[in-house]
Formats: sequence, structure tokens, C-alpha cells
Amino acid sequence: MYSLLIVDDEALERKGWIMIIDKYLSDRICIVGEAKNGKEAVELAWKTQPDIILMDVRMPGLDGIMASKAIKKFLPEVKIIIISAYDDFAYAHEAIQLRAVNYLLKPVQRGDMLDIIDRQLTELDNERRRKAEEEELREALQSMMPYIKIGFIFELLAGNIKSTAKINERAEFLGIKQLPQVVLVANIDNFVQHTRNKKEIQRQVLKQKIFERIKEAAREFLESICIPSQEDKFVILLGPQIEDELPEKLRRRAERLGETIRREIENDPFINTTVTIGIGRVYTSIEHLHFSYEDALRALEYKFYTGGNQVIHIDDV
Repeated sequence: MYSLLIVDDEALERKGWIMIIDKYLSDRICIVGEAKNGKEAVELAWKTQPDIILMDVRMPGLDGIMASKAIKKFLPEVKIIIISAYDDFAYAHEAIQLRAVNYLLKPVQRGDMLDIIDRQLTELDNERRRKAEEEELREALQSMMPYIKIGFIFELLAGNIKSTAKINERAEFLGIKQLPQVVLVANIDNFVQHTRNKKEIQRQVLKQKIFERIKEAAREFLESICIPSQEDKFVILLGPQIEDELPEKLRRRAERLGETIRREIENDPFINTTVTIGIGRVYTSIEHLHFSYEDALRALEYKFYTGGNQVIHIDDV
């Protein structure tokens, strides 16, 4: 059901249109008010938020054009049908500027008015349908965003995107403010042995607990992104806090983040395992980020010599 406001300084005109609309269109439209001048029209439009307005032009005080301009400021999508007793080019031009849906000369035939209102109701139906479809698409896209983001990160880690412009465009779409410059990989120590006799649901619960602790630890470090990777690994990407943060300072932050994650996992009584974190070098060019990922994976290989529950930077091995 849509709503309609009737504005005319002549009471007989208002009552006549009310009777006609109630008789022929009452199943599709509800008359929410009638106003006898422009000031009342603006007040009623604010109060009732109509979908369509029948607006007379010549009225005492605030005329129909001025009232329509005022209403359009807070109801930009309202459909305004201008009615005038005068074939006045200036008024017609103003109506066009207002994007009024029609400019009609009195006396208006009943059939013409009903046809015009019917067309506007159809247009409102179409607009409502388009908005519903757009909202549905937005909601679907919103629910997919985490997966789109993970896909984007994996493409960066694989070095599949060569264009910096394309990377920046996708990062902006995904809400990534500072592009990452260093990669950490957290590896669950002895995951296969630790979960050999456990059910799949128990393995997944353990991984989820570890992932949640990693995200909590990383939350304190601005511009960080965490994603699950292989069965026993998680990837953490860290970007600069400020655009020109020095690589050495970013490296130290990455090491602090790695140590924070290691300590949080070690001290959690409900996890009962540890992680080793490999850290890659800082690469200021985003298209080279995959080198940092490769560094981090190579650093993890040295766990064989250092043992688990360690933070290992590639430059320290």
C-alpha cells in the first residue's frame, strides 16, 4: 500500500479527488492527508512521508512550486504531480527542474489522473522491487566478503596479481586500509601426532580455538589480517601503522606480534599445545608480498633444529 497527499486551496477539488481515488484505487493507495496551502503541505509531507503528492500550483502564501522544492529536500524520491489552472511556461519549466512526474492543466479529466497515478504506482512497485533486489545482493555480498578477502589474500601470497593498481582497487573494495608488507605463519606444533587419536570435530575445535587466540592477539596490532591456511597453519599479515613506517620498525612489530601469539597459545589451559611462528622479511612493494610468505615458510623449516614453541625470523637462521 502506498500513500498520497493532496494539496489544493480549493476544498471542492480536494474532496473530489479524495472520492475518486477512494473509489478506484483504494486497494493500492491510502490518502494520508490534505492540505490547503504550501505551508501545510510541507508540514504534512514531513509528518506523513507520502509516496505521491498531488500539488496545486497557485495557492496563497507558499505556492506549489516552492512547497515542492522544500519537500524534495527531505523527500527526494517522492512523486509529485503538479496541477495548474494556468498554461504558464515558467511554472512548467520549474516543474521540470523539480523532476515532477507530470504537469497537468485544470480541469483534469478523471481518467487522465487515474492513469497517471496508476503509472506512478507501477513505477513505485518497480523501484521497491529494485531496492529489494539490491538489498538482497548487498546482503549476499556482505556474507561472502570474508571468503572474497581470503581469496584475495591467497592470490597475493601466490604472487598471482601483478598489477599494483588492481591490488589497490581490490584492497579498497575489501576495506583494507594499509596493505600488508610482512607475513607471519603460525604452525601448530606436532599437530598430526597431537590429534592422531581425536575425531575430526575435535581437531576442528582445536584449530578454531587456536585461530581465535591468534586473532585476539593480532587485534592489538593495527593493520593485521589473519586467515587459516593449511591444515596446521595460519597466516598473519601485518601492514605499516603509518604509510612511511620504516621496514626495521615493522620487523620489530612483527616479532612482537609473533611472540604475543606464541605466549597466548602456550598459556591457554584449554588448548594444551604450542605454535611456532615463522616471520618473513618486510617487502614494501605489495606485488612482492609472496616473497615474505615464502620467507616465513622457510623460517619454519628451522623448527627441526630449534624445537617448537619458537618465533623464528628468516634473517636469524
